[in-house]
Amino acid sequence: GEQIREKVDTPWFEMLTSPPVWAIIVAFFAQGWGLYTLLTCTPTYFEQGIGIKLNESIVMNGVYSSLPFLLLTVVVLIAGPLADFLRAKGLSTVFVRKFMTLIGSSFAALFLLLATYVADSITTAVLFVTLGLGLCGFDNAGCLVNVFEICPKFSGLLMGIGNTAFTLGGVLAPIVAKAIAVEPSSPKGSQEYEDTYKEEWREVFTIAAEVYVFGALIYLILASGEKQPWAEG
Repeated sequence: GEQIREKVDTPWFEMLTSPPVWAIIVAFFAQGWGLYTLLTCTPTYFEQGIGIKLNESIVMNGVYSSLPFLLLTVVVLIAGPLADFLRAKGLSTVFVRKFMTLIGSSFAALFLLLATYVADSITTAVLFVTLGLGLCGFDNAGCLVNVFEICPKFSGLLMGIGNTAFTLGGVLAPIVAKAIAVEPSSPKGSQEYEDTYKEEWREVFTIAAEVYVFGALIYLILASGEKQPWAEG
């Protein structure tokens, strides 16, 4: 027989004035900014910020740059079952989502700062960047899946809005990084040249860390684990 599809009006006003929706949008934006800062800037940072010369060790630069994404894959696979385990132990959905988002964003911010302010060798810099990007995978069991809980009927729409915010952060982050990390005017190879580059990259990663923290704070304040009244359709 013919399938009858019920037309459901999208509650645009209620959705776009909903605090839990904005918690997700802001968190997605922050994730996009942080991820694309690392995705697009890590190889250049390793070369300019800590001295791995691409023309001398392009293979090792590629290896170092891939490590964060290998860890990210592992963390994403762990985060989901861990979140389900916590919920099965009686913790509320909203607590688990906030907890996972806090872990991912705060560790990402922390290790980004450590990579630029504390790391004193290639090994420690690679370690901190790897941990920073890898541990943000916990967000996948936080703000990402929260979309399906607060408005299951309109989850596709909200996911599209969230991904737009994520992409916007991903577009702006490299633009800001390029504007900040410009080649110094001092003689190439001089100590002043290297120090200037390091300071510029510190600013790039500090901004990314601040955006991570801002996104996590907004999510902690506004997020919900319950289906919203306007999402009934």
